[in-house]
Order: sequence, then structure tokens, then C-alpha cells
Amino acid sequence: MSKVQSVKSEFVPQVRAVCLANYVEVVSQLGVDPYALLRKARIRPEDLGDPDSRLAASAVVRLAEDTVRETRCDALALLMVEPRNFASLGPISLLLQHRGTLRGAVESLVKHQRLLGDLMDYALDVDGDMATIRGDILPGYGSRQTVEFAIGLLFQTLRDLSNGRWQPECIHFRHSAPADLRVHKRFYQCPVQFDSDFDGITCAAETLEIGNRAANEVMARHAEQCLELYAGPRPVATVAEQVRRAIFATISRGIVTMDSVADKLSLHPRMLQRLLEKEGATFAGLLNEIRRELAIRYLGTSNHSVTDVGLLLGYSTLSSFSRWFTIEFGKSPAVWRAGERGLPLFEGDYRVQPAKFEAIDPICA
Repeated sequence: MSKVQSVKSEFVPQVRAVCLANYVEVVSQLGVDPYALLRKARIRPEDLGDPDSRLAASAVVRLAEDTVRETRCDALALLMVEPRNFASLGPISLLLQHRGTLRGAVESLVKHQRLLGDLMDYALDVDGDMATIRGDILPGYGSRQTVEFAIGLLFQTLRDLSNGRWQPECIHFRHSAPADLRVHKRFYQCPVQFDSDFDGITCAAETLEIGNRAANEVMARHAEQCLELYAGPRPVATVAEQVRRAIFATISRGIVTMDSVADKLSLHPRMLQRLLEKEGATFAGLLNEIRRELAIRYLGTSNHSVTDVGLLLGYSTLSSFSRWFTIEFGKSPAVWRAGERGLPLFEGDYRVQPAKFEAIDPICA
């Protein structure tokens, strides 16, 4: 077993229990017993009492998908986020509320995002007049509900910090639109693009300069110091982790190469190759890992054509994509999409099985 594989097997992603803060209330209103679902996911109700306690991410993802199937409400994540404010982010909220602008708040959120849990990977990219805030999820955990919770929480945080003055241009999701969009329209009140090539938010760059009327840079510095003590020394991301993030952020924009990723990381390609080799990884292996993850998500949860999925993964022709997919999964992408959507998203017994909802509970109206 390689060093990378050894480290990966010991790493158990976790999330803060606050992500389930109002789970019991929401699910009860949907007419389903929340405690039975918690028991099935092996999450104790008493574990939800401390918002900063940590839960296994796999259990929380499993719980969300099981709950959607039981309640027939695919807007579950937004119903969970809707009543919250940025204070639910925990200690990091003390810093965000004192940053001078929304951009400063986003930058602080990106810097300290590990305090929120191990699944979210937010990144800010400003290109001319437009700003993009991506919300990538740890490979293997990107179910519809996980993604919608992460993006909904980000949206809610920025709206709260600006006292409603900030409005995005568009919300983006890789997955397809649900059968009922009423909750999404009520919650976002702006265009929502499904079947997009990334998960996140776009907005005019100038709107991130909206000032925070409660800002206090002295308090922000104090909060920053407190967070450093609270979080302890931050582990330095491995080169392999940095490469994964770079691939995730750029794969849909064109062909991803060692040279393009090395340039993004300000490294010479040969140096990048040597650093990856020291960690027991290769660029080709990491690219293949990301392609497997995104192929399952696009084919299983979006309406992109097979040809478009291939293009989003960097394949110039349908035949080359189909060949790769057949080698990796044992059947063509078209056949997999038609009848094999139950393939596992990550190692373990949890399998994502996208459901079609024929009826929506009144709470989703």
C-alpha cells in the first residue's frame, strides 16, 4: 500500500453536528419519524446537542439521502438551511461579522473553511467584472443534498452579512433540476442554473465590495487570533490535495494537463511530478480519480448528454470517453446511466440512488 493510500485509509471525514441542528423539526413536519432515520444512520440524537461535536460525514450524507427517499422532498437541504443565519457557522462567524467587506468575509471563510468540516472546499475567483465562488465537495461525497446544503449555506451567509443588500447573478449546480422548484425559487430569488459545469455562485465583482456596517478591524484581528488558537496548527495541504483541487476547478474549462496544473500552482511540471512521486501519487492517477467522481455525478444526477459529459471531463470525442468509461466501470456510459445509477459514490455500504419524486409534501411549497 502506498503512502497516499495509507493516509487516505486513516482519514475519516467529519462535519459539525450543527449541520443537523433543525433536522428533527424539519423531518417531523414532513410527516416522517426523524429518530428512526437517525438510528438507521447510527447517529444518536444526543450527539446533536453540541453544535461543535463532530459526526462522521458518511453517516450524515447517508442520512440525508435516506430522508429524501422517505419524505419524497428533494428540497430537504434548503429547508434545513432556510431558517439559519451566519452565526450557525460557529466560531468563524465572530470573524466574518467584523470584516470590512463581503470579499473580506469570503476570503476569511475560504481560509478557515476546515472549521466548518472536512467536506466543503470553497474558493473565490475574480475575473474582471465577475466573481465566482465555487463550492466543491470532497471527492466521493458530492451527493445532491450535500452540494445544495453547502451552496445554500454560503448564499445565506452572504445575504445575512450584507443585510440583504447582496444579490448574486446566478446559482450553479452540476445536477439536474428537481421536479418541484418552488423552494429553490423562494429561497434564492435569483436565477438558478442546473446542469452547470460547476457548483457555486456567480456575482458581479463589485457587489463583493459591499461594506459591512458592523465591521471592526480591531475585533477582526482579535477574532483571527482566537481562531488560530481554537483551530491549532493547520495541516499543510499535500501536493496531491492541491492538484486534486486544481483539477476540480479547471477540468470543465478544457483539457487539463500536467503543465496547466503546474502553472496554476506556480511550479515547474518536472518539480510537480517529483513532489507527487514523493507522496506516492501521479498526475494521471489523480486526474483519473476526479474523472471517475465527476462521471458518476454527471451521469447519475444531471441531464447532460453523454457527449457533453465527455467534454466536461476533458475528452474531445465521444468514442474516447466511452472507451475510458467502459474500462473503468465495465459498461458504456449510456448503459450505466440507463440502469446502473446505484454505483457507490464512496467506499462503504452507502450507495447513491437518485429518486424521482412524484409527490411533494406541503412543507416544500
